[in-house]
Amino acid sequence: MPIVAACPEGISEEDLEGWYDRFRFYRQPPSREEIVAWIRQFAPEHYPLAKKLLDNVVLISDMDIQLGYRAALTALPGWSLNDQERIGRWAFVGLGGQAESGPAMLHMFREANGLTSDRYQGMFVSISELPALQLTAMDSVIFVDDFAGTGSQFADRWERYQELISSEAHTYLFLAAATSQALARLDEVEDLTVAATRVMGPENNILGEANTYFAAGEKEVVRNYCRIADRRRPSGWGECGLLLVISRKTPNNSLPILHAKAKRWTPIFPRRLQLIAAPPNAAA
Repeated sequence: MPIVAACPEGISEEDLEGWYDRFRFYRQPPSREEIVAWIRQFAPEHYPLAKKLLDNVVLISDMDIQLGYRAALTALPGWSLNDQERIGRWAFVGLGGQAESGPAMLHMFREANGLTSDRYQGMFVSISELPALQLTAMDSVIFVDDFAGTGSQFADRWERYQELISSEAHTYLFLAAATSQALARLDEVEDLTVAATRVMGPENNILGEANTYFAAGEKEVVRNYCRIADRRRPSGWGECGLLLVISRKTPNNSLPILHAKAKRWTPIFPRRLQLIAAPPNAAA
């Protein structure tokens, strides 16, 4: 049976193929059937709105992230892959614990900048290892993460990070994406320079007043579906209201209809991997 026959009314095979191709960069890309099933959670009269939402999803791929990380590091004064040309010592830190995004982003950062050789291993440290380095004003620390929605988490921890650095080392934060709200908050942090590959402005909050692409009536309909997916945070964490998807994990600042699983809602970009269990008699 042709794919178009399985599509909701108003959704073409071209639409479906376009989404399938664009969303393949997510760590658990939705199948054509899953895209159709997601749309069918909307009432038939809201299928055009579901299409509009999918058309406006911003997906940042691994390649986008790596290119951004490479450009950010290359632009810093004093950096060089050549030991003889590099000024001072450099420490790269992935934010968060092993189960959080920072370490995964740090691995991508390392690959993007040609730092996978064992000779660079000493540059990659945990936050707790910073005091032992006894950094000076000639040195640099780069924190690496994927996304900042409000900027508050990092800003609130900054005093603690400063204590661990315990020096006047140059300090940077590299992000795959950030909202302009987060960058404004982080701009208040002293002695920190932030680089973000993609910046999401107020217009990217599709439930906010600055967004004029979605009409007021459409926003209210979307908000109602978001309440089904997450009644506590229908606009996403920090009320960011984004249609943002990052290859490794959808930020919880994005609309919950994209990522949240609930009794009456199945996400199209789940934050947790939905692994298919192996058959009971499968070989080990």
